[in-house]
Amino acid sequence: MAENSNHSSLVTLLFDKVAENLSDIGLYIAILAVIITTAIWLYRSLTGVKRDVVAFVGLSNSGKTLMFYRITSDEYVDTYTSVKENTGKFKDKNDSTRSLHLIDIPGNDKLRLNYIRNQVSSLKGIIFVVDSLNIQRELRDVASLLYDILAYKIINKNKVPLLIACNKQDGSTAKSQKVILKMLEQEIDKLRVTRTAALKDGNNTSQDTLDFIGKKGKDFEFSHVLPVRVTATECHAKGEDQLDVDLTDVREWIAKLL
Repeated sequence: MAENSNHSSLVTLLFDKVAENLSDIGLYIAILAVIITTAIWLYRSLTGVKRDVVAFVGLSNSGKTLMFYRITSDEYVDTYTSVKENTGKFKDKNDSTRSLHLIDIPGNDKLRLNYIRNQVSSLKGIIFVVDSLNIQRELRDVASLLYDILAYKIINKNKVPLLIACNKQDGSTAKSQKVILKMLEQEIDKLRVTRTAALKDGNNTSQDTLDFIGKKGKDFEFSHVLPVRVTATECHAKGEDQLDVDLTDVREWIAKLL
């Protein structure tokens, strides 16, 4: 009888030890989980920036502000050159918890690069709006702004996609998407020569931009700026009736970023 009692006591002691060890292991796992979670939060707080911004960029009078309002509110508004950005949201039609922040960057040539610089780390995508009616007259300025954007190191590092929105296609003298892309490629090719010469002369010491965009020894093409993916579309935002507006491709491009 005494032997059975001793055996039972031994079994009970073993179970108690196992339960105690399991309790300790659970405590260790809980502590480890807290440490890992805290470390991840600290890392994101110190180094991580949430990239959820789609920026509308372009020269003044390119139609980007009207395009911005058409996409954020489906409204026609009279626009004017502004010195401050406009902000709005683009929500997923099937999941309202998923959204992107849309920002209309002022077209003023003295302000736009500063606004872009302030937002560059949080960019999820860029919609570069071009006035298809006046591209011939504005070509140099349009290409220069586009060059500045494509030369940002962080845009290349983050692989921020860029859509060239050839706007005002409802005008009878509007240049086609194909023609505009070719014009821009040729103008950027010329700009590379002057920008590279400036670097050699020590006139550009920025640490934020690339020394060269595209492929050396070859004429510039948008397909050469990978990992930044540049695409284009024809569109128009003017017209008080929504049926007169064609922004389908622009909306779909933004939706793919969600």
